Amino acid sequence: MKILVVGPFGSPQRDEAIARGFRECGATVMECSYGDVLYSTNLLTRIQLRLSAGPVCQVLAKRVSQAAQQFQPDVILFRRPLEFTPAMLRYIKKQTPALLASFNNDDPFSPAYKDRRWRMLRAAVPLFDLHFAFRRRNIEQYKAHGAKAVALWEPFYSPWLHRPLIDSESLNANETAILFAMHAERDARRDAVVGLRQAGLKVDVHSWNWGREFGEDDARAFSVMPPIWGDDYVRAVGNSMATLCFFSKQNGDELTSRVFEIPACGGLLAAERNERIGQLFKGGEEAILFTGIGDLVGQLCQLSKNPVRLRQMKKNARARLLADRHSVVDRCADAMAAMQQVQEEKTISPGTEMIERKVTSSGVKSKNSTAII
Repeated sequence: MKILVVGPFGSPQRDEAIARGFRECGATVMECSYGDVLYSTNLLTRIQLRLSAGPVCQVLAKRVSQAAQQFQPDVILFRRPLEFTPAMLRYIKKQTPALLASFNNDDPFSPAYKDRRWRMLRAAVPLFDLHFAFRRRNIEQYKAHGAKAVALWEPFYSPWLHRPLIDSESLNANETAILFAMHAERDARRDAVVGLRQAGLKVDVHSWNWGREFGEDDARAFSVMPPIWGDDYVRAVGNSMATLCFFSKQNGDELTSRVFEIPACGGLLAAERNERIGQLFKGGEEAILFTGIGDLVGQLCQLSKNPVRLRQMKKNARARLLADRHSVVDRCADAMAAMQQVQEEKTISPGTEMIERKVTSSGVKSKNSTAII
């Protein structure tokens, strides 16, 4: 299968990881980046992108169509195609017979997203041959907006980025500290840090927007440090007693990539309890799953007194992760099976409605398989 991956390619954990994941599955991949346009400092360009109008739209549409004519892909996958209007997609479809697929880790149907770009994105739903939904409840929403086919693509970890770098058998000075390394949001995050510190536990806070969200005085009071990336992030997760994980209320998330990255790095996940995460990890054995700040503080206070249990939980979590299928390679294998199914259905009976099937890259049904609906 030949796949053209379209995206800004600004993060090794997103577009780059997906492109490599497809290659690891045997696909031939071409990358079509528009990060130079999306991250432009030119004010006129930024206004056009914000309004989804102007010459920049023609530039982006031509870039994708020219890449498709050069590469002749079977599938064009748009990663978070917020910059592509229905008119741009119709232009691209005229230039290539490739299937158009979309993957968006933000919630296209969230009431928080009201500007023109998001309205255009929702209007473009019927133009894609296949949508990959990041959360289960988005499946029915895509269908309600006219989607031809929808498959589930949940968060993932990248095994070449997220792997243990800390010797789990040796003592380390920071294993009594709890790590917060994510963006600030007005939910339970700040209260959790306060509660843990009041209980006498050490919490290291790394965030890029704490000061913007709560004020610079608050950021100084919390000793907020700059965000950490790459191997620094991996080592911090492995070194810490536990790493906090909260789910975006704006997107209505039930999972995030950290759910898988943390145990992949050899760390211990401490996450808000919900139905989906309870299916993935056993609370108290493979993760700290909490309901409310008091529950979080109580569990971590107990764990801080039992380093043997802590290390066993970290081992259990990583073993569970590896036994299941949650890497970007696994997600890409399932995505390719879904793409293949759509290709076959389109060839056999074009225009007919898809029926639900569960498939994996090997064609064998599994609990983590992709559903085409």
